[in-house]
Amino acid sequence: MATSDLLRNLDALVGDEGQVVTYKWAARQFGISSNLAKQLLYAHVKQSGGAVAAVYMLSGWTADEQRRHVVRLVGGGEEALRAARANLAEVTGEHVYSVQPAAAAAAGVGVGVGVHSDYNMLCAVGAKQAQALFDASPDTPNALRDNRGSAVSCAQVKRTAGPSRRVAAKPSA
Repeated sequence: MATSDLLRNLDALVGDEGQVVTYKWAARQFGISSNLAKQLLYAHVKQSGGAVAAVYMLSGWTADEQRRHVVRLVGGGEEALRAARANLAEVTGEHVYSVQPAAAAAAGVGVGVGVHSDYNMLCAVGAKQAQALFDASPDTPNALRDNRGSAVSCAQVKRTAGPSRRVAAKPSA
């Protein structure tokens, strides 16, 4: 699928349907690498003209005496991202983690509520999106079922039909 088609799909999901889209979900849904999904989300934020808000994942070494490596989710726009970068002695990684409609961010849904709230909300959204992929029909190709994004493969593994996550009944005592 061409990048312009992917951007149109993202615009429909975020702009029209008001969904939160993480880079993980975009990679799985569109069958692309996670790095390409991050670049796609970044391009979508830049092209949106302020209609889309991003949550960035920022990692780096703290400036305090204990010098530890931290990973943070930063919402609230470029100013918040600059401030978070300034609090680190060294930035080791930065990418768009998710996008959502800017109106939802301004209303305090997810972005802007605080990193802890963002993390909980984003984890819930990610888990729901992953579950939908796991529970999709066996005929539906998806990256979670066939593990196409992994460099590890095993020819002896045979996939079963139906949802791959089943909870066994608890044995009686």
